[in-house]
Amino acid sequence: MEYALWTLAGLGVGGIIAWRLAAAHAARVALAILFALGTPAGARANEVAPLLVEGKRLVEKKSYPEALSRFQAAIETDESCAEAHYQLARTLCLLRDKGQVCEHDAYQDIIMEHLEKAIALDPALQRRAKADPGFACGRRIIAFHLLIGRSLKNPRDLRLILQEVVWYGPSPGAYGPISGARFHPNGRADFWALDLAGDEVRRIESSATWSLSGCRIRVRYSRPTDGKAFVEGSLGEDGRLVFDDGTEFSDDPDDCSA
Repeated sequence: MEYALWTLAGLGVGGIIAWRLAAAHAARVALAILFALGTPAGARANEVAPLLVEGKRLVEKKSYPEALSRFQAAIETDESCAEAHYQLARTLCLLRDKGQVCEHDAYQDIIMEHLEKAIALDPALQRRAKADPGFACGRRIIAFHLLIGRSLKNPRDLRLILQEVVWYGPSPGAYGPISGARFHPNGRADFWALDLAGDEVRRIESSATWSLSGCRIRVRYSRPTDGKAFVEGSLGEDGRLVFDDGTEFSDDPDDCSA
């Protein structure tokens, strides 16, 4: 203490003022750092935990919209909470399965955005998502399969992706997709297309068989089309299933377009 007093005396009035200014600046910097850091991690975790518990309880009761609001609040409280992002994506998937897409923004890209964030924050969630029945809708999304470790270059994975994804054609107007396809495990392929030529829109359905050779898919028609008994195609990294005759499909249902 005596040394400090002698030091201040030695500084003189100007030195004391400069010392006080430096101390005040240091205090302001420290305060700014505290504001930047926000709520301590432990405090945020204490706030998030009851929101997650309540949200999961509401999911068990199938009160999905209410659960959604709890998980959204958890993310607002702590953006880095992997479990909150995981549960939000899962709840959106459950809402999507119930057909409540538009009213709750249960779009595929939003589901994948939160699931990707969850797995980036906690890689162990990748294995959990792969086995989670709550992500049934995810199995209809190509990006989901890639996120859980499957590859378009692996014929076994590709076969599974082709079977689980619901395929849609282009969506040029207010009707939504005007064609679609499903590839079944037994080798049957079902196609549909909208006939927009007449006064009434007609849905035309047809069937074929399909097989996989390496990473090329072959569709064999029950009746030759344009003189061809079959057509081949491949699924690209961009998520488009393109056939040699120009026919294209993707996993995009163009939600809420109609």
